[in-house]
Formats: sequence, structure tokens, C-alpha cells
Amino acid sequence: MAAREHVSDVFSRRRAHRVHCGRLHAGIYRGYAFSDDDGRTWTIRNLEGLISPGQAWPQPAVSADGQSIWLTIRGQSTLVSRDGGATFSPAPALSGLAAMTSGWVQASPYHDRHLLAYGWREDSFGSLAGTLYRSTDGGLTWTNLDGALARAGGNDAHSATFDPATMDRFWIADMPQGVFETNNGGGTFVAVPGSSHSFISTVTRTSDGTNPQLVVTGACSAATSTVIGQNAWQSSTGDSPHCCPEPRVVADPFDLATAVLFQCHDFDPVNLRYSTNGGVTLSVATWPASLDDSTMNPPLIVRSLIVDPHRRRTFYGVHSNQWTILRSTDGGKTWVAAGGLPGRGC
Repeated sequence: MAAREHVSDVFSRRRAHRVHCGRLHAGIYRGYAFSDDDGRTWTIRNLEGLISPGQAWPQPAVSADGQSIWLTIRGQSTLVSRDGGATFSPAPALSGLAAMTSGWVQASPYHDRHLLAYGWREDSFGSLAGTLYRSTDGGLTWTNLDGALARAGGNDAHSATFDPATMDRFWIADMPQGVFETNNGGGTFVAVPGSSHSFISTVTRTSDGTNPQLVVTGACSAATSTVIGQNAWQSSTGDSPHCCPEPRVVADPFDLATAVLFQCHDFDPVNLRYSTNGGVTLSVATWPASLDDSTMNPPLIVRSLIVDPHRRRTFYGVHSNQWTILRSTDGGKTWVAAGGLPGRGC
């Protein structure tokens, strides 16, 4: 349900992204939809002329000003709308993403025209390889950063996070090489000490309430998520051992100490937790018993997660029924049903 989520395909095709004027955006089968009432009703755009049959559902990314919408079609192309979703056309500068197994466009919540685009694939030798692009003009032009990343020891990018203060600083997660930081807009990268991990899922910029830090979640055989503050790693509480496929932490851009952990599809422990110190410690979220899924044990399961970039302490998730949209307005502590996703089923 977000532009940035790295979840299994069956759920990634039901992503949505919260943007300007309270609008939710979602990719559907061979199309795109938006809702201005928290998912109670949807306007659908048919994109059959641009998306081939059988393609994975597109994953929308939306610029901070809400004007540009990017749909990454795995194995085919990247589409862009510059009129708020009224029309779409291919983005030739990002044709390199078509060869990737997975690809995303990620918009900075802090700077309207700052975008990253990246993807990865497994080569014939079983190693991961990928590509990375950056734009500072809303996607009108893109710069490839593969060479700079390779010179620092990286070979792919499958997650990114931005510095609130400047466009020149951002971080890329590479597996297993770790996290790479740039302070000059991608001209050069340096490896973050101690961040290498065999199963990195995502990297997120947070704060413990005093100091800025990075949270890296570990997928598959990772024992826990880990927190970095001033390059000193420590385990966070509440993550599930051997969690698959890919957990992630989502931070409130208004207050980076407010964060929500979307864990895996494992059943133990419950997979949705919130934090008031940027992921250092985590507590189990709650919602009405009427939303419990009796087919799950325990029943509190969320399939995808995003943050509202325009309203404080507001997060959205997708219930395990793959349709109900959940909303939290207290930093992820409690959740209620807000609406439903468009195009349920195939």
C-alpha cells in the first residue's frame, strides 16, 4: 500500500499512497485509482493501452506536492502523470528499471521535486545487481548513480531514505553490502560502518527523540531489526526472528521519533508495532476486536503500511483481508477501519 513498501507481490499490487489534499492513490490491474474520502469511493483510470496483460499491479509514488504520480510496471516500463493522475505516459529516462525484477520510484516527503528511482535483479550467478537514478527537478531529468555507488562498494539499491534538512544527503540500502550514505547528492557514497547485513530489508531515517538515527530492518534469516545512532548498532525490541519476507519501519516526517514497524506475515509475534523513540523500543498496536481476522493466529495482521506526509501522526495500512484500509491518527498506537481498496481480486 505505498510507494516505498517491499512486500510480497500479492500485497504490493494493492498499495496506495497518501498525498496532497487527503488523496489516496492505488495501483490496480492495468490501471490506477484515487480516493478523496479515505477509500470509501474511488475514481479509476484505465491504462490498458500502457500496461500489458498479466503485469504485476503498479506501485504508485507521488511527489510531495501531489502533482506528479509515478507507476512502476515491473518488467515493462515506468509511467508518469504530471496532471495529478488524469493522464499517464512512459518515462524513457527510467527504461533501465524495466530489466529489474523489482523497481520503485521514491519521492522525498521533505522536498517537492526530489526523487530516487531504483531496482534490483538476481543475475545468472545468483548475485544481486541493480540500478539507481536521481532527479531534483520533479523527474524532468534523471542522473544515473550506478558508478558512484559501485566505487563505494555497492552493486544495487532496494531501499532509500532522505535527510529532512537537505536534498544532498540520503541513504541507500544494499544487500548484503549494507547502507551507503551520500552528502553531495550522489556524487560519491561511503559505506556506513557496521551496517552490512545478509538480509537487509529497508533503511529509514528516524530519531530517538534527541539524536537522528537510521533504522535498518532485516529480512528472512535476520534475527532482529537493528538501530544505528552515531554509527553504534544495537538491537531493537519486538522484531520477529527469522521474519519473512521483508519488514520495514515507517517514520512520521513531522516527528521522526514517531514510527510504526510493519513486520512480516509470520504469526508470532503480532506484526504491527509503534514507537515513540524512532524504533529503539516498540509496543504492540491495537484495533477494535471487530477487525480481528479469525483465520490468523494471532489475528492482528497488516499487509502493507504507509504514512500520511501531510498530517501528523497519521498512518494507513491494509488489513489481512487484502481490502480494508486501516487508519491511525495517534502515531500507530490504535487503528480503525477507514475504507476499502479498489479492484479487490483480479
